[in-house]
Amino acid sequence: MIIYPPYLTAFFADNDTLALGAIKALKEKGIKIPKDVSIIGFDDIPYSAVSSPALTTVHVQRNQIGKLAVEKLLKMKKDRKIKSAKTLITGNLIVRDSVAKKA
Repeated sequence: MIIYPPYLTAFFADNDTLALGAIKALKEKGIKIPKDVSIIGFDDIPYSAVSSPALTTVHVQRNQIGKLAVEKLLKMKKDRKIKSAKTLITGNLIVRDSVAKKA
């Protein structure tokens, strides 16, 4: 099946739940994952590894994100001059079956 526009070969979803929903919707339209289009999620929920096809995703340390968020909020509460904060947290790409292999 051809996807319009034809140059779209991959989608990166905000999270795994949306990616899994996209896979379901595309499969219902006869689009083959990953032959026609690759799908990548974000957050590596447990179901991602056992879905069909298994979802390629970015694994992040949610516990660390939560801990840092609480620490930042407590600092902001203590010092009202702090209005916003940016924090960089790395992730790991977990390659599974929802992404086409390189030619």
